[in-house]
Amino acid sequence: MADLEQSALWQRSPVPQLVLDGEQIRAANNACLELLGLDGATLEELDWRELLFTAGNQRYRFYSYLTDEYTRPSIDIRFRNTDGAVLYLRVEKRSIGADRFLIALTNLTEVKEDSEALQAGYDEFVRVTMELETALKTIEKQNQLLEKQQEKLQNELSLARNIQNRVFNHDFSRIRMLNVAGFYEAMANLGGDMWQFEETDHSFLAVIGDVMGHGVAASLISIAAKTFFQKQFETHPDEDLGKMCSTVNEELLSLTGGSSYITIALVR
Repeated sequence: MADLEQSALWQRSPVPQLVLDGEQIRAANNACLELLGLDGATLEELDWRELLFTAGNQRYRFYSYLTDEYTRPSIDIRFRNTDGAVLYLRVEKRSIGADRFLIALTNLTEVKEDSEALQAGYDEFVRVTMELETALKTIEKQNQLLEKQQEKLQNELSLARNIQNRVFNHDFSRIRMLNVAGFYEAMANLGGDMWQFEETDHSFLAVIGDVMGHGVAASLISIAAKTFFQKQFETHPDEDLGKMCSTVNEELLSLTGGSSYITIALVR
């Protein structure tokens, strides 16, 4: 054993090695001294339990390994060197006498740190992935709600379109003075086009108009305009056309506040 401790080849070995005798470090090569920060220390005075381990369970695992309670060829343990730095080392033993062991150390600190960094990156990836999955599920639920709302809106627009068509449906066969025919169909679901016809004993009145824009608002204004002109045709069929337009215009302004307009052709 003394030959090993004094061997220049062993001292220069790149593999950190030390000799344990009971609880004392009896010898350590240069690589081990550098790794554990033992330069200049009196090895016989060092207790491995106080020097090398950061937690009681680590000391117990090391002791169990030395006493053959661990049958594996090596164990990985967390050490703390004299500088206070934590090292992750792989420990391999070889018995060289009663309670004496040659211990070889492999520094796994960088591998451990890289592994922890990779694990942290993987954990972050998993977290982001789970958040994305949760977000996608939320988006899917929102899309389902939007689809239901859209379906409901389409049904309501379809109903409104049918009502508008019935409102503007006209029985042209009742007109005797002229041969008149027409077909009403809005460009969109709801439109701002309108018409109204009226025949008296001695005259025929017709108005055709187009409200600015499309959609629900234009449709409502077109129906209001039809109603206003129908009232004028029925109550004042012989009134001056300009005055008739002025009256309907005032009624539409009162209804819309001037936010929209309708272009019409009024004939008698």
